[in-house]
Order: sequence, then C-alpha cells, then structure tokens
Amino acid sequence: AMGLSALSLCTPARGNEAQKQSKSNPTLPPMIEFNYTQKSCPMKSLPSDFCSRKVAVLDLSESKIEQLWGSHNNKFIGKLCSLKELSLNHSALEEVPDSIGSLENLEKLSLMCCKSLNRIPDSIGNLKSVSSFFINGTGIKELPRSIGSLSNLKHLLVGDNHFLSKLPDSIGGLDSIVELKMDGTAMTDLPDQICSLKVIQKLEMKKCESLGTLPKSIGSMLTLTTLIISEANISEMPESIGMLENLIVLRLDECKQLHKLPTSIGNLKSLQQLLMNETAVTHLPESFGMLSSLMVLRMAKKPHLHYKEKSNKPFELPKSFSNLSLLGEFDARALEISGKILDDFEKLSSLEILKLGHNHFRNLPSSLRGLSILKQLILSDCKELKSLPPLPSSLVEVNVANCIALESVSDLSNLESLRDLNLTNCEKVVDIPGLEN
Repeated sequence: AMGLSALSLCTPARGNEAQKQSKSNPTLPPMIEFNYTQKSCPMKSLPSDFCSRKVAVLDLSESKIEQLWGSHNNKFIGKLCSLKELSLNHSALEEVPDSIGSLENLEKLSLMCCKSLNRIPDSIGNLKSVSSFFINGTGIKELPRSIGSLSNLKHLLVGDNHFLSKLPDSIGGLDSIVELKMDGTAMTDLPDQICSLKVIQKLEMKKCESLGTLPKSIGSMLTLTTLIISEANISEMPESIGMLENLIVLRLDECKQLHKLPTSIGNLKSLQQLLMNETAVTHLPESFGMLSSLMVLRMAKKPHLHYKEKSNKPFELPKSFSNLSLLGEFDARALEISGKILDDFEKLSSLEILKLGHNHFRNLPSSLRGLSILKQLILSDCKELKSLPPLPSSLVEVNVANCIALESVSDLSNLESLRDLNLTNCEKVVDIPGLEN
C-alpha cells in the first residue's frame, strides 16, 4: 500500500472510514490525497463535516448541489487547500462562492451545463494555478475582468452560453492560453486585445450567428494552427490573415455573407485544410495557387431547388489553381462553375477525390486522364455535360447520375479498379465501351 497516491471514493461514509483507517494504519502515507466522486448526489450543499483529509479531485457532476459549501465557507476552504480538480458538470449549481478564489492549488475547474449558473465571481482571477476552465452551457452573460489574471490558463471553453455577447478586454492577459472555444455564443465582435495572445493555437467560434467582424490585427496571432468560424455573419476576412504562417486548418463553413477571400490568403504556407462550404465566395484570388501545403478544399453549396436559378456570377477558378500540387480533395458541388474546366488539370497530381456535381460546364478537359491517383469522380446532376473524356485508370467510383445531356462515354476498359459506376437517368447514353467484361 506504500505506493498508493490516490483513492477514489463513492460516498462520504466510505471517505470517513478510509480516513480513520489511514490514521490507524502506519503503512499508509501521511500525505495521502483523495479523489472524491459522487455522481447524482442528492444533497443541495456539502455537509460541514465533509472529508477532513486532503481531497485532490472533487467530482459532483449531475448532482443536486445548488451551493458548494453553504454557510460553511471558512471551514471548507482550509480543508480544500489541496484541491486540484473541481467538477460540477450538469449540476444544479446556482452560484460560485467568492471564496473559491482561495483554492490556490486548483488546476481544473469544470462547470459545464450548469444551467442555473449566471455569474462567475471576480475572485476567479485568484486561481493562479488553473490551466483548464470549462463553463460552456451555463446562463452567464459576461466574464469577469479578473479572468485576464489567470496567467497559467491554457484551455478556456465558454461555448453555448447564449447570452454571452462579449469578451472583456483583459482577455489579452491570458499569456498561456492555447485553446479558446466560444461556439454558440452571442458575440458580435472580438476585442482587439485577443490578438495579443502569444501562444494560442486553436480559436473556435462555431454557430456564432451574431459575429459580424473580426479584428483587423488577427494576423498577429502568429502561433494559431486552427481557426474555426462557422455560421457567422462576417462578410470578409481581414487582410492580415495572411500573416498566420502556422495556420493548418481554416474553417469558414456556412458564413453565408462571406463574399471574398483576401489576396493575402496565398501567404498561408502551412495551410492544409480550407473548409468553406456554403459561403457567398464567387472567385478565388490569383494568389490562391501559392497555397503549397493545401490538401483539402471544400467549397460546396446546397444545390438550388430549381436548376435554372443560376447565380449572377459564375464561379471562376484562378489560372494558378493547378499549382496546388498537394491537393488531395476538391469539393466544388453546386458552385456555379460554367464554361470549361482548366486544361492543365493533370498538374493536380495528388488529387484523389474530385466532386463537381450540380455545375454547368459542358465538357471536361482531356487532361483529366493525367490524374493518376484519382479514386472518386462525382459529376452527378451536371445537366449540361455532354461527354466524358478518357478517365484515369485509378478510379474506383464514377457518378454521372442525372447528367441528362450526356451522350458519349469514353472507353472504360482501362478502369480495372472501378467498383461503382452510376449512370442513373443518363438516357442519351446508348453505348459504354469497355464494359463488355
């Protein structure tokens, strides 16, 4: 038993019993720390005689706890000075006591989905050891200014707080923060001070429908590797975004007011994934071909209910697009691509997945055959497409369903890996050479 360092207990009675044993048994280390877990605890506050020995982890998730220690503030704080983790997720907690600021060794505070909680006390700023603070899904309307004093905080999750409309300017004081998630909040903008976060790697704002602008100096967040903004009301990205030289993932899905990307986008040398389905972007800047690390590009839209309802601006691929030599997946369904596709498509030598369904081009370039590792070709509902050129032998799936103008298909005999060929409603196609066997 000398190697024992943590003991998980399920009830207060067992906790007290274990403490008596530790006093009477000299083989137990004198500084033993307890992990106390009581899921669905029926008490509304902890009893005054709760756990007299050191507690390292206190988990009261899904409990009826409304107040942590009721009127026993002073008694409790002395006992809980060794507390490192405190979790009250999905509990009935109504308030966080001011005395919580005395828990100087606390490293993790998790209050997720405490629906009755609507305020965080200023004393939270005294928790100098806290590295993780999770308060998503509560009723809070603001964060205290003192939160900027949490110099060791690495992970801050404030998502799904539907009344939280702004961050305090003091947010710039979070010198250690690497992850900040604000999904589903009522943010309209972000304070400029957020751009001074020195080591942040992930900034996430999904379903922030009120977010209308981003700070002009967002490019100062040089350590950022993941930037996720979805279902927001932004119309453009700041030019400074091109300074994010370490950015690997940029997600802008369903930002339906976003109508263009800045020229500086081409400077994102580390960018591997650009996910921007359902935006209003109608062209890519010529600098786009400079994205030398780009592997995944998703720009699909939901097809129009009626095919004839075309956008005023057909989508244009820049001439530099074929320079994306590492691009493995390109999804451009219903993007309003008209006319002809780029002739030098074979330069996209890493392409494995190509989705061009619901577009308006009539022909595909003969260079398509040069895509030597292409596995999936989706052309469904391209209702003006008249012919299929020779295809790469690597293809596993070809889908030309509902291509009602399609008349001719080239010889498919070289497609030895082909498993799925969908020609549904291609009524003008009478001969498919190469399918005899």
